[in-house]
Formats: sequence, structure tokens, C-alpha cells
Amino acid sequence: MRAALELMKEIRQNESLLGATHVDRLRGRMTTTASSDAGDGAPGDVLDLTVYREMFSQEA
Repeated sequence: MRAALELMKEIRQNESLLGATHVDRLRGRMTTTASSDAGDGAPGDVLDLTVYREMFSQEA
């Protein structure tokens, strides 16, 4: 039991250092939403990088 507690502490510390905890998201005013249609393959509000790829892949 004690080893599991120490492991959980270490995981929590690593998440905190990476800024991946719930408190970190609140501090950064990041919003997360749960979607009921997850996995349908339709992109949400995501930047389309294909335009930039085409710009930089052209031969000069």
C-alpha cells in the first residue's frame, strides 16, 4: 500500500512539473469540454496546417 502511495505522489509531481494537472488548467484559464460525439472524425476548432505545409514545401 505504501509503495502505491509513493508512486501516486511521484506521478502527481511529474504532472505538476509538466503543467498537466486540473489546477494548472484552471490557473491557465484553459477550458476543456466533454463531447458526446467524440471519435466521429470531424475536426473541431483546429488550425488547418496544410496551407502552411504547401507554402514551405514549394521549391524556391
